[in-house]
Amino acid sequence: MSTGAGPPYPGGTELERIQSLLARHFTVYETRVGPRSVIFAVHIGTESIARGFDDLRRELGPLGYVPFLRYSGGEHFIEIFRGPPRSTGPKPSRSWINLALLIGTAATTTFAGALIYMSFVGGYTLTLEDLSGGALYFALPLMTILGLHELAHYLVARHYRVDASLPYFLPLPPPVLFGTMGAFVNLREPIPDRKILFDIGISGPLVGFAATVPILLTGLYLSAHTVPLSVTYCAPTFLGVSYGNLIVGLPLFIQALTYFFPSSLVTLHPLALAGWFGVFLTAINLLPAGQLDGGHVFRALFGDRARFVSYGAIVLMVVLSIFYLGWLLFALLVFIFGPRHPPPLNDLVRLNTARYALGALAVAILLTGIALVPLAVPAGSVALSDSGLTPLPNPPPWAHVAANLSVLVQNGDPVAHGFLFGGSVLGVTVAGPNNTTEILTGAALRQYAENSTWVFYLPNGNATTLTGGSVNTPAAEYSDLAGGAEWTVFVNYLNPNPARSILLQVATSELCQSTGGTASVYFTILTLVP
Repeated sequence: MSTGAGPPYPGGTELERIQSLLARHFTVYETRVGPRSVIFAVHIGTESIARGFDDLRRELGPLGYVPFLRYSGGEHFIEIFRGPPRSTGPKPSRSWINLALLIGTAATTTFAGALIYMSFVGGYTLTLEDLSGGALYFALPLMTILGLHELAHYLVARHYRVDASLPYFLPLPPPVLFGTMGAFVNLREPIPDRKILFDIGISGPLVGFAATVPILLTGLYLSAHTVPLSVTYCAPTFLGVSYGNLIVGLPLFIQALTYFFPSSLVTLHPLALAGWFGVFLTAINLLPAGQLDGGHVFRALFGDRARFVSYGAIVLMVVLSIFYLGWLLFALLVFIFGPRHPPPLNDLVRLNTARYALGALAVAILLTGIALVPLAVPAGSVALSDSGLTPLPNPPPWAHVAANLSVLVQNGDPVAHGFLFGGSVLGVTVAGPNNTTEILTGAALRQYAENSTWVFYLPNGNATTLTGGSVNTPAAEYSDLAGGAEWTVFVNYLNPNPARSILLQVATSELCQSTGGTASVYFTILTLVP
């Protein structure tokens, strides 16, 4: 039944002193001395489980001992073993580390916020305005959310006299995770009981989430009252990431709010993005894993059975990685932190109804705060298909070949794009001697193709006329297509020279090359030329 590890347990008067302290709170009826711990079988009343054990813990702490309360085989046992050595002198201050990490995280989140702000306003190079906007609308609110989250852990731990460090912020240079991996508070001693474990674990997410909501609402309001940038704006990239092209997946909680503040997936105000990140980090922290907040909460709610919740979460995230590879990373994170949370010193204290209600709220935040695909970039998904090839009615008298091509354009991305169009003559056959068919190649093909005339009738009502064997509409003649939408482009092809057949290619490309969407469709014109 030994659970501790350390030097052999002392005997003599020290053991008697511990027995005396124990007898103040519990009735001891058996003592078992082991090589590294001593176990007392005790009678415990319902009222003394929490208060008596906590008093004992505080009395043994200065002596360098840690008690564990267990129930096994119908009996209660208190096992006492040596804790880690305690320093007798003043502890050297390490708050400079906390301060350095705080300043570093403020710098990295400001820089990330500047890139986000620059992309939001349609800039191409960082300016002082971008830096100030990134600090005000992204870094400051995000640091506020993280700071209040960790400060809640710290204050609750201090309230229960659990030794805890000041918050450690985790800076991360952009473009990874918006300049930070979050923050944490280091608990330097075991958690006394399940109530305290629950209160420390739940405090951070609840306070952080409460701070997130007004930030998110204000950001969504600003997003809804912002004119979206034109599809002609091609956001610059930084280390391979274009903040202006990020697609933010909206969890259920934020989706519900967008009914009141309609917002685009890619036109979120930086303040709204800070709120989104706050919701996401809060939900991720509530994953039922080891020393994450969710690990504390679920261990307090379900006891040792919480490990099954962790196993289920790991399996679920592995399945979800089919849709978003990042879930595999989170599954690995839960596995590394460990599905099993270490028990508190007193694992017999029961939670009241209010704490179970708060636990249900935490589960709701977890389930509604995570999107299936949190972040993505447009895949450049565009498709062209043949909607028909018909002779051109009433062609000009000079045209021996005149055809109308109908092209269906489908934007497979969830966001709007601007599209340019082009056409090429790929092959031509003409009548040869003795009613044969001759395939044009080389200079003959190029000469025939150069006499081509193309007329593109765009959805915006404009008609663009181009000549040549390979043509492209100019950038100023782009057509914008909403995400998931489709429309038909009509292309007239004319050539003054006769031919038996002409192979044509009609192509499209997205205006912004960073998304890289292209597609082609082919038409074969057959004529009645003998």
